[in-house]
Amino acid sequence: SRSFLAEVFLPRGFPTQAKMARLIPELVLFLAGLPCSSWACSRILYNHEGKPTFSARTMDWGWSFDDYLLVNPRGQHMDGGLGAKAKSVTWTSKYGSVVASVNGWLSTQFSSYTGQHLDWELDGATDGVNEKGLGAHLLYLEATRY
Repeated sequence: SRSFLAEVFLPRGFPTQAKMARLIPELVLFLAGLPCSSWACSRILYNHEGKPTFSARTMDWGWSFDDYLLVNPRGQHMDGGLGAKAKSVTWTSKYGSVVASVNGWLSTQFSSYTGQHLDWELDGATDGVNEKGLGAHLLYLEATRY
């Protein structure tokens, strides 16, 4: 039987929640492919217990960052990226993750801490989500004052 809200707001034959959940990946891809203009960064996250996790975002800049997706398997050695000048925190990843790296832009930048070129594969994650659904996203708003 349908809930009260479904009876009031949704026409008969409207797709069920299960059917809608199966459409999420297609909807995200469709929306991401629409040609549009915007002055805001956006993030979409679908994270539901027992269901696949999807995350998508826009980076509305006047140039490309040449993003790449990197897959980090479980058990990968990681470090905090401080270079030889300091002892970085190190750890072994418990969960696998997929991260976006801004490698094209990053490879032209220097670290103010180490004085070396940044490594696009090691230093460039701007967004990511692990296999348990924990996501992290670097967001920027020029008008922000600290």
